[in-house]
Amino acid sequence: MTINDILNAKESLTKLNKIKFNNFRTISNIYKLTKKVNSILELLQQENEKIIDIYVLKDSNGKPLIKNNQYQFETVEKKDSFIKESNKLRFEEVSDITKIDININDIQVSLDFSSEDMIKLDSMINWIE
Repeated sequence: MTINDILNAKESLTKLNKIKFNNFRTISNIYKLTKKVNSILELLQQENEKIIDIYVLKDSNGKPLIKNNQYQFETVEKKDSFIKESNKLRFEEVSDITKIDININDIQVSLDFSSEDMIKLDSMINWIE
């Protein structure tokens, strides 16, 4: 699984946390998974900030310059390096997340959770019948 997989699944994991389950072990496993994912996302944010600090132009207060919702760069080379480093980070493999099992019979129906959410969570969850 890559960091990009985690980013794609983040919203679905949030929805999963709102579902009521009939099994406390499942709740505990989801809690541990969410904690691990949040830790990885926090590290991602820190690494992302380092990349921004290196490549992006800053204003007089040291804040990144943004115009039309896009970072501003001094040169095309810096922009290309920023994109390359950001993509490298997003597609880095994450090996310390262990997939958890969730028995679909333990889930109380949720109108907000869809099959698309299940697909996005496939890299983290074994859906069991």
